[in-house]
Amino acid sequence: MKRALTYARVSGPDQTRGTSVESQVKLCTDAALAEGYLVRPEDILTEQFTGSVMDRPVLNKARAIAAAGEHGAVFILAPDRLSRNPIHLLTLIEDFASKGVAVRFVHGVSDDSPEGQLLLFVEGYVARKEREHTARRTMQGKRETALGGRLPVGGPLFGYHYDPITKTRTINEEQAAVVRLMFQMAFDGFSPFLIGVDLTNRGIRGPKGGVLEARSILRMLKNESYVGVDYYGLYRCIGSKGQKRSVTALDPSEAIKITGFTPPIISRELFDGVQERLKMRQAKSYSSRFYFLTGYTRCFSCDGPVSGSCLLRQYPRYRCRCTQSTAKGPATCRESYIPGPDLEEAVWSRVREVILMPELLIAELGDHFRSGGGDTGEAMAALRRDETRLLGEQQRLLQAYRSGAFDESLIESDAAAVKNLLEEKRRALSLLEEQQRREDDTLEVERRVVERCREFSDSLDDLDGHGKRAVLSAFGVQVRASKDDLQITLSVSPECTTIAQTLANSSGHQYSFVVAELRGAVVKKRPRVVEFVPVGAAA
Repeated sequence: MKRALTYARVSGPDQTRGTSVESQVKLCTDAALAEGYLVRPEDILTEQFTGSVMDRPVLNKARAIAAAGEHGAVFILAPDRLSRNPIHLLTLIEDFASKGVAVRFVHGVSDDSPEGQLLLFVEGYVARKEREHTARRTMQGKRETALGGRLPVGGPLFGYHYDPITKTRTINEEQAAVVRLMFQMAFDGFSPFLIGVDLTNRGIRGPKGGVLEARSILRMLKNESYVGVDYYGLYRCIGSKGQKRSVTALDPSEAIKITGFTPPIISRELFDGVQERLKMRQAKSYSSRFYFLTGYTRCFSCDGPVSGSCLLRQYPRYRCRCTQSTAKGPATCRESYIPGPDLEEAVWSRVREVILMPELLIAELGDHFRSGGGDTGEAMAALRRDETRLLGEQQRLLQAYRSGAFDESLIESDAAAVKNLLEEKRRALSLLEEQQRREDDTLEVERRVVERCREFSDSLDDLDGHGKRAVLSAFGVQVRASKDDLQITLSVSPECTTIAQTLANSSGHQYSFVVAELRGAVVKKRPRVVEFVPVGAAA
Protein backbone atom coordinates (compact mmCIF):
# COMPACT_ATOMS: atom_id res chain seq x y z
CA MET A 1 0.00 0.00 0.00
CA LYS A 2 1.32 3.41 -0.99
CA ARG A 3 2.06 5.80 1.86
CA ALA A 4 0.91 9.41 2.12
CA LEU A 5 2.00 12.47 4.09
CA THR A 6 -0.31 14.85 5.93
CA TYR A 7 0.68 18.49 6.54
CA ALA A 8 -1.12 20.81 8.96
CA ARG A 9 -0.15 24.41 9.72
CA VAL A 10 -1.24 27.23 12.04
CA SER A 11 0.19 30.74 12.15
CA GLY A 12 0.25 31.55 15.86
CA PRO A 13 -0.08 30.07 19.33
CA ASP A 14 -3.70 31.18 19.66
CA GLN A 15 -4.68 28.82 16.84
CA THR A 16 -3.17 25.83 18.62
CA ARG A 17 -5.83 26.02 21.31
CA GLY A 18 -8.86 23.79 20.83
CA THR A 19 -8.79 21.38 17.92
CA SER A 20 -7.43 23.45 15.05
CA VAL A 21 -4.30 21.37 14.40
CA GLU A 22 -5.94 18.16 15.53
CA SER A 23 -8.94 18.69 13.27
CA GLN A 24 -6.65 19.34 10.28
CA VAL A 25 -4.71 16.14 10.98
CA LYS A 26 -7.93 14.10 11.38
CA LEU A 27 -9.55 15.38 8.18
CA CYS A 28 -6.36 14.89 6.16
CA THR A 29 -5.79 11.38 7.56
CA ASP A 30 -9.38 10.36 6.85
CA ALA A 31 -9.10 11.65 3.27
CA ALA A 32 -5.87 9.73 2.71
CA LEU A 33 -7.34 6.48 4.08
CA ALA A 34 -10.43 6.96 1.92
CA GLU A 35 -8.22 7.07 -1.19
CA GLY A 36 -6.37 3.91 -0.12
CA TYR A 37 -3.20 5.43 1.26
CA LEU A 38 -1.37 4.33 4.39
CA VAL A 39 -0.55 7.05 6.94
CA ARG A 40 1.96 6.19 9.64
CA PRO A 41 2.56 8.36 12.75
CA GLU A 42 5.84 9.65 11.35
CA ASP A 43 3.97 10.75 8.19
CA ILE A 44 1.89 13.30 10.16
CA LEU A 45 3.64 16.68 9.99
CA THR A 46 2.46 19.81 11.83
CA GLU A 47 4.02 23.21 12.44
CA GLN A 48 3.32 26.70 13.75
CA PHE A 49 4.61 29.10 11.14
CA THR A 50 3.42 31.94 8.93
CA GLY A 51 2.06 30.99 5.52
CA SER A 52 3.51 34.05 3.81
CA VAL A 53 6.96 32.50 3.38
CA MET A 54 8.02 29.32 1.63
CA ASP A 55 11.10 28.54 3.73
CA ARG A 56 9.56 26.67 6.69
CA PRO A 57 11.29 23.95 8.75
CA VAL A 58 8.54 21.31 8.68
CA LEU A 59 7.55 22.10 5.09
CA ASN A 60 11.18 21.68 4.04
CA LYS A 61 11.18 18.34 5.87
CA ALA A 62 8.05 17.28 3.94
CA ARG A 63 9.74 18.18 0.66
CA ALA A 64 12.82 16.19 1.64
CA ILE A 65 10.71 13.15 2.58
CA ALA A 66 8.85 13.41 -0.74
CA ALA A 67 12.17 13.30 -2.60
CA ALA A 68 12.86 9.85 -1.12
CA GLY A 69 10.12 8.35 -3.34
CA GLU A 70 8.28 6.39 -0.62
CA HIS A 71 5.09 8.49 -0.66
CA GLY A 72 2.55 8.98 -3.40
CA ALA A 73 0.66 12.02 -2.09
CA VAL A 74 0.58 14.74 0.55
CA PHE A 75 -2.82 15.67 2.03
CA ILE A 76 -3.46 19.26 3.17
CA LEU A 77 -6.69 20.75 4.50
CA ALA A 78 -6.83 23.76 2.12
CA PRO A 79 -4.55 25.72 -0.20
CA ASP A 80 -4.06 28.50 2.37
CA ARG A 81 -2.57 25.92 4.77
CA LEU A 82 0.15 25.24 2.21
CA SER A 83 0.79 28.89 1.35
CA ARG A 84 -0.97 32.26 1.31
CA ASN A 85 1.15 33.42 -1.60
CA PRO A 86 -0.26 32.32 -4.97
CA ILE A 87 3.18 32.13 -6.61
CA HIS A 88 4.56 30.07 -3.72
CA LEU A 89 1.49 27.84 -3.83
CA LEU A 90 1.96 26.86 -7.46
CA THR A 91 5.72 26.51 -6.98
CA LEU A 92 5.27 24.07 -4.10
CA ILE A 93 2.70 22.02 -6.01
CA GLU A 94 5.07 21.74 -8.98
CA ASP A 95 7.94 20.82 -6.67
CA PHE A 96 5.99 17.95 -5.10
CA ALA A 97 4.80 16.82 -8.55
CA SER A 98 8.37 16.72 -9.88
CA LYS A 99 9.16 14.24 -7.07
CA GLY A 100 6.21 12.03 -7.95
CA VAL A 101 4.04 13.21 -5.03
CA ALA A 102 0.56 14.53 -5.73
CA VAL A 103 -0.88 17.38 -3.61
CA ARG A 104 -4.44 16.65 -2.39
CA PHE A 105 -6.55 19.34 -0.72
CA VAL A 106 -9.44 18.22 1.47
CA HIS A 107 -11.20 21.54 0.89
CA GLY A 108 -10.08 22.87 -2.46
CA VAL A 109 -9.16 22.05 -6.02
CA SER A 110 -6.71 19.19 -6.59
CA ASP A 111 -6.94 19.21 -10.39
CA ASP A 112 -3.69 19.32 -12.39
CA SER A 113 -5.41 20.75 -15.48
CA PRO A 114 -4.81 24.38 -16.56
CA GLU A 115 -8.26 25.28 -15.24
CA GLY A 116 -7.39 23.71 -11.89
CA GLN A 117 -4.09 25.59 -11.78
CA LEU A 118 -5.94 28.84 -12.43
CA LEU A 119 -8.42 28.13 -9.62
CA LEU A 120 -5.56 27.35 -7.26
CA PHE A 121 -3.87 30.64 -8.17
CA VAL A 122 -7.11 32.52 -7.50
CA GLU A 123 -7.53 30.77 -4.15
CA GLY A 124 -3.93 31.65 -3.24
CA TYR A 125 -4.53 35.27 -4.20
CA VAL A 126 -7.68 35.38 -2.10
CA ALA A 127 -5.80 33.86 0.86
CA ARG A 128 -3.09 36.49 0.52
CA LYS A 129 -5.59 39.37 0.43
CA GLU A 130 -7.37 37.83 3.42
CA ARG A 131 -4.11 37.79 5.35
CA GLU A 132 -3.52 41.47 4.53
CA HIS A 133 -7.04 42.39 5.63
CA THR A 134 -6.61 40.37 8.83
CA ALA A 135 -3.35 42.15 9.63
CA ARG A 136 -4.96 45.52 8.96
CA ARG A 137 -7.94 44.74 11.16
CA THR A 138 -5.63 43.45 13.91
CA MET A 139 -3.56 46.64 13.89
CA GLN A 140 -6.71 48.78 13.93
CA GLY A 141 -8.06 46.77 16.84
CA LYS A 142 -4.83 47.20 18.80
CA ARG A 143 -4.87 50.94 18.16
CA GLU A 144 -8.45 51.24 19.36
CA THR A 145 -7.55 49.24 22.47
CA ALA A 146 -4.68 51.63 23.19
CA LEU A 147 -6.92 54.66 22.66
CA GLY A 148 -9.29 53.09 25.17
CA GLY A 149 -6.60 53.18 27.86
CA ARG A 150 -5.48 49.55 27.77
CA LEU A 151 -2.16 48.10 26.57
CA PRO A 152 -2.91 45.82 23.58
CA VAL A 153 0.50 44.15 23.57
CA GLY A 154 3.07 43.40 26.21
CA GLY A 155 3.37 40.96 29.01
CA PRO A 156 5.19 40.43 32.30
CA LEU A 157 7.27 43.29 33.66
CA PHE A 158 9.65 42.97 36.61
CA GLY A 159 7.86 44.35 39.64
CA TYR A 160 4.35 43.27 38.55
CA HIS A 161 2.07 40.27 38.28
CA TYR A 162 0.51 39.85 34.84
CA ASP A 163 -2.81 38.11 34.29
CA PRO A 164 -2.89 36.78 30.70
CA ILE A 165 -6.66 36.32 30.81
CA THR A 166 -7.69 39.77 32.00
CA LYS A 167 -4.46 41.27 30.59
CA THR A 168 -3.87 43.42 33.64
CA ARG A 169 -0.86 44.23 35.78
CA THR A 170 -0.78 44.28 39.57
CA ILE A 171 2.16 45.19 41.78
CA ASN A 172 4.39 42.38 43.02
CA GLU A 173 5.50 43.86 46.32
CA GLU A 174 8.62 41.71 46.62
CA GLN A 175 9.92 42.68 43.19
CA ALA A 176 8.64 46.26 43.57
CA ALA A 177 10.95 46.71 46.57
CA VAL A 178 13.90 45.72 44.34
CA VAL A 179 12.77 48.22 41.68
CA ARG A 180 12.58 51.03 44.28
CA LEU A 181 16.05 50.07 45.53
CA MET A 182 17.51 50.21 41.98
CA PHE A 183 16.04 53.64 41.29
CA GLN A 184 17.22 54.99 44.64
CA MET A 185 20.77 53.69 44.07
CA ALA A 186 20.78 55.19 40.58
CA PHE A 187 19.61 58.52 42.04
CA ASP A 188 22.45 58.33 44.58
CA GLY A 189 25.00 58.04 41.74
CA PHE A 190 25.55 54.29 41.38
CA SER A 191 26.10 53.02 37.84
CA PRO A 192 23.93 50.18 36.45
CA PHE A 193 26.97 47.90 36.71
CA LEU A 194 27.50 48.66 40.40
CA ILE A 195 23.77 48.31 41.05
CA GLY A 196 23.91 44.83 39.50
CA VAL A 197 26.93 43.90 41.62
CA ASP A 198 25.15 45.04 44.79
CA LEU A 199 21.96 43.15 43.94
CA THR A 200 23.97 40.00 43.19
CA ASN A 201 25.78 40.28 46.52
CA ARG A 202 22.39 40.56 48.25
CA GLY A 203 21.23 37.40 46.52
CA ILE A 204 18.59 39.21 44.42
CA ARG A 205 17.89 37.58 41.07
CA GLY A 206 15.96 38.49 37.96
CA PRO A 207 12.46 37.24 37.08
CA LYS A 208 13.87 34.05 35.53
CA GLY A 209 16.36 33.38 38.30
CA GLY A 210 19.37 34.82 36.50
CA VAL A 211 21.69 37.67 37.42
CA LEU A 212 20.39 41.18 36.73
CA GLU A 213 22.90 42.52 34.21
CA ALA A 214 23.80 46.18 33.74
CA ARG A 215 22.04 46.54 30.38
CA SER A 216 18.83 45.04 31.78
CA ILE A 217 18.98 47.40 34.76
CA LEU A 218 19.56 50.35 32.42
CA ARG A 219 16.46 49.46 30.39
CA MET A 220 14.43 49.24 33.60
CA LEU A 221 15.71 52.62 34.80
CA LYS A 222 14.51 54.20 31.52
CA ASN A 223 11.10 52.48 31.51
CA GLU A 224 8.25 54.92 32.25
CA SER A 225 5.92 52.05 33.07
CA TYR A 226 7.26 52.23 36.64
CA VAL A 227 5.63 55.67 37.01
CA GLY A 228 2.34 54.43 35.50
CA VAL A 229 2.86 55.59 31.90
CA ASP A 230 2.89 53.20 28.92
CA TYR A 231 3.22 53.85 25.21
CA TYR A 232 1.88 51.98 22.20
CA GLY A 233 3.44 52.55 18.77
CA LEU A 234 6.94 53.66 19.74
CA TYR A 235 8.47 50.84 17.70
CA ARG A 236 7.52 48.79 14.68
CA CYS A 237 8.58 45.20 14.17
CA ILE A 238 9.34 44.34 10.54
CA GLY A 239 9.44 40.70 9.45
CA SER A 240 7.30 37.58 9.43
CA LYS A 241 6.90 35.07 12.20
CA GLY A 242 9.67 32.54 12.26
CA GLN A 243 12.06 34.91 10.49
CA LYS A 244 14.64 37.33 11.82
CA ARG A 245 12.88 40.58 12.58
CA SER A 246 14.12 44.15 12.77
CA VAL A 247 12.77 46.77 15.16
CA THR A 248 12.45 50.34 13.86
CA ALA A 249 11.92 53.35 16.11
CA LEU A 250 8.99 55.57 15.08
CA ASP A 251 8.23 59.21 15.68
CA PRO A 252 7.31 59.59 19.40
CA SER A 253 4.54 62.00 18.43
CA GLU A 254 2.74 59.13 16.68
CA ALA A 255 2.76 56.90 19.78
CA ILE A 256 -0.33 56.58 21.98
CA LYS A 257 0.22 57.45 25.63
CA ILE A 258 -1.58 55.14 28.05
CA THR A 259 -2.02 56.10 31.69
CA GLY A 260 -3.69 54.09 34.44
CA PHE A 261 -3.03 50.65 32.96
CA THR A 262 0.17 49.99 34.94
CA PRO A 263 0.09 51.02 38.62
CA PRO A 264 3.10 53.22 39.55
CA ILE A 265 5.85 51.89 41.79
CA ILE A 266 8.03 55.02 42.03
CA SER A 267 7.31 58.75 41.92
CA ARG A 268 7.75 60.94 38.86
CA GLU A 269 10.27 63.10 40.75
CA LEU A 270 12.51 60.11 41.45
CA PHE A 271 12.22 58.89 37.84
CA ASP A 272 13.13 62.31 36.39
CA GLY A 273 16.04 62.59 38.80
CA VAL A 274 17.39 59.22 37.67
CA GLN A 275 17.13 60.28 34.01
CA GLU A 276 19.23 63.36 34.77
CA ARG A 277 21.83 61.22 36.52
CA LEU A 278 21.95 58.85 33.53
CA LYS A 279 22.45 61.74 31.12
CA MET A 280 25.29 63.11 33.24
CA ARG A 281 26.89 59.69 33.41
CA GLN A 282 26.57 59.23 29.64
CA ALA A 283 28.22 62.61 29.09
CA LYS A 284 31.17 61.50 31.22
CA SER A 285 31.35 58.06 29.63
CA TYR A 286 34.33 57.15 27.45
CA SER A 287 32.53 54.20 25.85
CA SER A 288 32.16 56.09 22.56
CA ARG A 289 35.64 57.61 22.74
CA PHE A 290 37.70 57.67 19.53
CA TYR A 291 40.97 55.71 19.89
CA PHE A 292 43.11 57.15 17.10
CA LEU A 293 46.06 54.80 17.74
CA THR A 294 44.01 51.67 16.95
CA GLY A 295 45.40 50.12 13.78
CA TYR A 296 48.81 51.79 14.19
CA THR A 297 49.91 50.05 17.39
CA ARG A 298 51.27 46.58 18.10
CA CYS A 299 52.28 44.88 21.32
CA PHE A 300 55.90 45.41 22.40
CA SER A 301 56.10 41.85 23.72
CA CYS A 302 54.27 39.62 21.21
CA ASP A 303 53.79 42.01 18.25
CA GLY A 304 50.04 41.38 18.37
CA PRO A 305 47.55 44.12 17.44
CA VAL A 306 46.71 46.64 20.16
CA SER A 307 43.28 48.29 20.16
CA GLY A 308 41.45 50.78 22.33
CA SER A 309 38.51 49.94 24.58
CA CYS A 310 36.80 51.28 27.66
CA LEU A 311 36.83 49.58 31.05
CA LEU A 312 33.56 49.98 33.00
CA ARG A 313 32.57 52.81 30.60
CA GLN A 314 34.94 55.15 32.45
CA TYR A 315 38.56 54.08 31.93
CA PRO A 316 39.92 54.37 28.35
CA ARG A 317 42.76 51.96 27.69
CA TYR A 318 44.74 50.15 25.01
CA ARG A 319 45.26 46.42 25.27
CA CYS A 320 46.85 43.67 23.19
CA ARG A 321 44.16 41.52 21.62
CA CYS A 322 46.23 38.42 22.29
CA THR A 323 45.56 38.86 26.02
CA GLN A 324 41.96 37.74 25.50
CA SER A 325 40.76 34.22 24.82
CA THR A 326 38.80 33.68 21.63
CA ALA A 327 36.97 30.84 19.92
CA LYS A 328 40.22 30.05 18.10
CA GLY A 329 42.26 29.52 21.24
CA PRO A 330 43.34 30.79 24.68
CA ALA A 331 45.18 34.03 25.43
CA THR A 332 48.83 34.07 24.32
CA CYS A 333 50.04 37.38 25.83
CA ARG A 334 50.26 38.44 29.47
CA GLU A 335 50.81 42.19 28.99
CA SER A 336 48.52 44.41 31.06
CA TYR A 337 46.50 47.28 29.66
CA ILE A 338 48.01 50.71 28.85
CA PRO A 339 46.17 53.85 30.04
CA GLY A 340 44.70 55.41 26.89
CA PRO A 341 45.39 59.12 27.50
CA ASP A 342 48.97 58.41 28.62
CA LEU A 343 49.85 56.37 25.51
CA GLU A 344 48.20 58.83 23.12
CA GLU A 345 49.98 61.79 24.72
CA ALA A 346 53.37 60.02 24.58
CA VAL A 347 52.97 59.00 20.92
CA TRP A 348 51.55 62.28 19.68
CA SER A 349 54.14 64.40 21.49
CA ARG A 350 56.99 62.42 19.86
CA VAL A 351 55.42 62.52 16.38
CA ARG A 352 54.75 66.24 16.79
CA GLU A 353 58.34 66.82 17.88
CA VAL A 354 59.73 65.15 14.76
CA ILE A 355 57.37 67.04 12.44
CA LEU A 356 58.35 70.34 14.07
CA MET A 357 62.06 69.50 13.52
CA PRO A 358 62.29 68.98 9.72
CA GLU A 359 66.09 69.16 9.87
CA LEU A 360 66.05 65.61 11.26
CA LEU A 361 64.09 64.44 8.24
CA ILE A 362 66.37 66.42 5.93
CA ALA A 363 69.46 64.78 7.42
CA GLU A 364 67.98 61.29 6.95
CA LEU A 365 66.91 62.19 3.41
CA GLY A 366 70.38 63.46 2.52
CA ASP A 367 72.02 60.32 3.86
CA HIS A 368 69.65 58.20 1.77
CA PHE A 369 70.41 59.92 -1.53
CA ARG A 370 74.07 60.83 -1.03
CA SER A 371 75.28 57.57 0.46
CA GLY A 372 77.57 56.89 -2.52
CA GLY A 373 79.93 59.81 -1.87
CA GLY A 374 82.36 61.32 -4.44
CA ASP A 375 81.96 64.07 -7.04
CA THR A 376 79.30 62.92 -9.50
CA GLY A 377 79.94 65.84 -11.88
CA GLU A 378 83.65 65.05 -12.38
CA ALA A 379 82.92 61.37 -12.92
CA MET A 380 80.28 62.18 -15.54
CA ALA A 381 82.66 64.56 -17.38
CA ALA A 382 85.37 61.87 -17.48
CA LEU A 383 82.91 59.32 -18.87
CA ARG A 384 81.72 61.76 -21.55
CA ARG A 385 85.37 62.35 -22.62
CA ASP A 386 85.89 58.59 -22.82
CA GLU A 387 82.69 58.28 -24.87
CA THR A 388 83.89 60.93 -27.34
CA ARG A 389 87.30 59.26 -27.65
CA LEU A 390 85.75 55.83 -28.31
CA LEU A 391 83.38 57.26 -30.93
CA GLY A 392 86.42 58.75 -32.74
CA GLU A 393 88.18 55.39 -32.56
CA GLN A 394 85.13 53.75 -34.16
CA GLN A 395 85.26 56.27 -37.04
CA ARG A 396 88.96 55.59 -37.69
CA LEU A 397 88.39 51.82 -37.75
CA LEU A 398 85.51 52.33 -40.17
CA GLN A 399 87.69 54.39 -42.56
CA ALA A 400 90.49 51.79 -42.38
CA TYR A 401 87.99 49.07 -43.22
CA ARG A 402 86.72 50.99 -46.25
CA SER A 403 90.25 51.69 -47.57
CA GLY A 404 91.12 47.97 -47.64
CA ALA A 405 94.72 48.67 -46.56
CA PHE A 406 94.41 46.58 -43.36
CA ASP A 407 93.46 43.02 -42.49
CA GLU A 408 89.67 42.82 -42.11
CA SER A 409 89.81 40.30 -39.24
CA LEU A 410 92.03 42.59 -37.17
CA ILE A 411 89.77 45.57 -37.82
CA GLU A 412 86.64 43.60 -36.86
CA SER A 413 88.31 42.40 -33.62
CA ASP A 414 89.35 45.94 -32.67
CA ALA A 415 85.89 47.31 -33.56
CA ALA A 416 84.17 44.73 -31.31
CA ALA A 417 86.44 45.64 -28.38
CA VAL A 418 85.77 49.36 -28.88
CA LYS A 419 82.01 48.73 -29.11
CA ASN A 420 81.95 46.77 -25.84
CA LEU A 421 83.98 49.40 -24.06
CA LEU A 422 81.70 52.15 -25.40
CA GLU A 423 78.57 50.35 -24.14
CA GLU A 424 80.17 49.89 -20.71
CA LYS A 425 80.99 53.61 -20.50
CA ARG A 426 77.45 54.55 -21.56
CA ARG A 427 75.89 52.30 -18.90
CA ALA A 428 78.07 53.86 -16.24
CA LEU A 429 77.20 57.32 -17.53
CA SER A 430 73.48 56.51 -17.44
CA LEU A 431 73.73 55.42 -13.79
CA LEU A 432 75.59 58.58 -12.86
CA GLU A 433 73.04 60.74 -14.70
CA GLU A 434 70.20 59.02 -12.79
CA GLN A 435 72.05 59.58 -9.52
CA GLN A 436 72.59 63.23 -10.45
CA ARG A 437 68.88 63.69 -11.21
CA ARG A 438 67.94 62.20 -7.85
CA GLU A 439 70.40 64.45 -6.06
CA ASP A 440 69.01 67.45 -7.91
CA ASP A 441 65.47 66.38 -6.99
CA THR A 442 66.53 65.94 -3.38
CA LEU A 443 67.25 69.64 -3.09
CA GLU A 444 63.72 70.43 -4.21
CA VAL A 445 62.31 67.76 -1.91
CA GLU A 446 64.22 69.15 1.04
CA ARG A 447 62.80 72.58 0.33
CA ARG A 448 59.27 71.15 0.16
CA VAL A 449 59.70 69.16 3.36
CA VAL A 450 60.83 72.22 5.28
CA GLU A 451 58.10 74.37 3.75
CA ARG A 452 55.29 71.88 4.41
CA CYS A 453 56.39 71.04 7.93
CA ARG A 454 56.53 74.70 8.87
CA GLU A 455 53.22 75.38 7.18
CA PHE A 456 51.59 72.43 8.95
CA SER A 457 53.14 73.02 12.37
CA ASP A 458 50.62 75.74 13.29
CA SER A 459 47.65 73.34 13.12
CA LEU A 460 49.15 70.31 14.87
CA ASP A 461 47.74 71.33 18.24
CA ASP A 462 44.21 71.80 16.84
CA LEU A 463 43.75 68.35 15.27
CA ASP A 464 41.06 65.99 16.54
CA GLY A 465 41.43 62.20 16.60
CA HIS A 466 40.68 61.83 12.88
CA GLY A 467 43.18 64.54 11.98
CA LYS A 468 45.86 62.83 14.07
CA ARG A 469 45.16 59.55 12.29
CA ALA A 470 45.69 61.43 9.02
CA VAL A 471 49.13 62.51 10.25
CA LEU A 472 50.00 58.97 11.35
CA SER A 473 49.00 57.63 7.94
CA ALA A 474 50.89 60.32 6.02
CA PHE A 475 54.12 59.72 7.91
CA GLY A 476 53.76 55.93 8.06
CA VAL A 477 53.81 55.85 11.85
CA GLN A 478 53.96 52.44 13.51
CA VAL A 479 53.89 52.09 17.30
CA ARG A 480 55.06 49.20 19.48
CA ALA A 481 53.92 49.65 23.05
CA SER A 482 53.52 48.02 26.43
CA LYS A 483 52.91 49.49 29.87
CA ASP A 484 56.67 50.11 30.33
CA ASP A 485 58.06 50.43 26.78
CA LEU A 486 57.22 52.53 23.76
CA GLN A 487 58.81 52.58 20.30
CA ILE A 488 57.60 54.85 17.49
CA THR A 489 58.75 54.35 13.90
CA LEU A 490 58.26 56.92 11.12
CA SER A 491 58.47 55.14 7.78
CA VAL A 492 57.36 57.36 4.91
CA SER A 493 58.65 55.64 1.76
CA PRO A 494 56.66 56.16 -1.48
CA GLU A 495 58.05 54.79 -4.73
CA CYS A 496 58.41 58.22 -6.30
CA THR A 497 60.39 61.15 -4.98
CA THR A 498 57.38 62.98 -3.60
CA ILE A 499 53.83 62.05 -2.81
CA ALA A 500 50.82 64.26 -2.13
CA GLN A 501 48.21 62.87 0.21
CA THR A 502 45.02 64.69 1.14
CA LEU A 503 43.11 63.40 4.13
CA ALA A 504 39.96 64.75 5.76
CA ASN A 505 38.94 64.56 9.38
CA SER A 506 35.42 64.31 10.78
CA SER A 507 35.03 68.10 10.93
CA GLY A 508 35.37 68.38 7.16
CA HIS A 509 38.73 70.22 7.29
CA GLN A 510 41.36 68.94 4.89
CA TYR A 511 45.04 68.44 5.54
CA SER A 512 47.47 68.15 2.63
CA PHE A 513 50.89 66.56 3.08
CA VAL A 514 53.80 66.46 0.64
CA VAL A 515 56.40 64.03 1.93
CA ALA A 516 59.73 62.86 0.56
CA GLU A 517 60.96 59.38 -0.22
CA LEU A 518 62.33 58.36 3.14
CA ARG A 519 62.87 55.29 5.26
CA GLY A 520 62.40 57.45 8.35
CA ALA A 521 63.68 57.09 11.87
CA VAL A 522 62.85 55.52 15.18
CA VAL A 523 61.90 57.57 18.19
CA LYS A 524 62.50 55.21 21.07
CA LYS A 525 61.10 56.00 24.49
CA ARG A 526 61.99 54.21 27.67
CA PRO A 527 60.82 55.52 31.04
CA ARG A 528 62.27 59.05 31.32
CA VAL A 529 64.56 58.49 28.30
CA VAL A 530 63.86 59.68 24.74
CA GLU A 531 66.30 59.32 21.85
CA PHE A 532 66.15 59.77 18.09
CA VAL A 533 67.84 56.85 16.32
CA PRO A 534 68.35 56.51 12.51
CA VAL A 535 66.96 53.37 10.90
CA GLY A 536 70.36 51.82 10.27
CA ALA A 537 71.32 52.14 13.92
CA ALA A 538 67.99 51.01 15.36
CA ALA A 539 68.03 47.86 17.43
